[in-house]
Amino acid sequence: MGQESRKHKRFSIDFLNIKGKMMFASKVDILDISLGGISLQIDKGVRIGSSYKLNIESKNRSIQIKGTVVWASLKGSRKTDVGDVAPVYAVGIKFDELDSAKINELVAFIESHKEEQDSVTLHSVSGNRFNMRFHLSEDGRSILTCPEDYRVKKISLGGMLIVTENVMKVEQQMPMEIFLPGDSNIKFTGRVASCLPIEETDPKQHEIGIEFLNMPEGNSQKLNEFISMLS
Repeated sequence: MGQESRKHKRFSIDFLNIKGKMMFASKVDILDISLGGISLQIDKGVRIGSSYKLNIESKNRSIQIKGTVVWASLKGSRKTDVGDVAPVYAVGIKFDELDSAKINELVAFIESHKEEQDSVTLHSVSGNRFNMRFHLSEDGRSILTCPEDYRVKKISLGGMLIVTENVMKVEQQMPMEIFLPGDSNIKFTGRVASCLPIEETDPKQHEIGIEFLNMPEGNSQKLNEFISMLS
């Protein structure tokens, strides 16, 4: 769990079945986009009916849109950085209701990529409605922010060991939350200190060492009180 975390006594809390949530940012490939929604390719599972946030940056433009997953299907697989085989999914997201400013922003973004499209699947109809396939420029990126659940296996004042299906990169940082008994929760930024596969698990699970960073004072007090109960 990292040198900083090992300065503190760790407690096994598997028996408490404590869960948490992290905002997991995944790079995605856009397949098609319209004013109503987007289809994309991603190397992690998503939940149909769940809400996600998409951030697209390209050509000095940046646009953030929220939407709900309406369909998902297995498309193939790829090798991860740690040598595992990860499934690749095609996902359809319906945008949440857009105001006029966001519609204009989305139209401008789509228009700016017309010259990069592979093929247009639907030409402009009913005013500003587009559906096209395109690649972002080399300096562009698309990030889907996904809320992901995890289980806390061990915890200390400096960090924790969690179990999740996600493969995570060492040094990666993300907003995280732990749900404690008694409807209490702790929010903080987590830094990935380690990521190891758990053998003979299906679907494949991983033990992730997390270091606590940027924990607000009120939340650190809750953590101290919880650790004291375990001592």
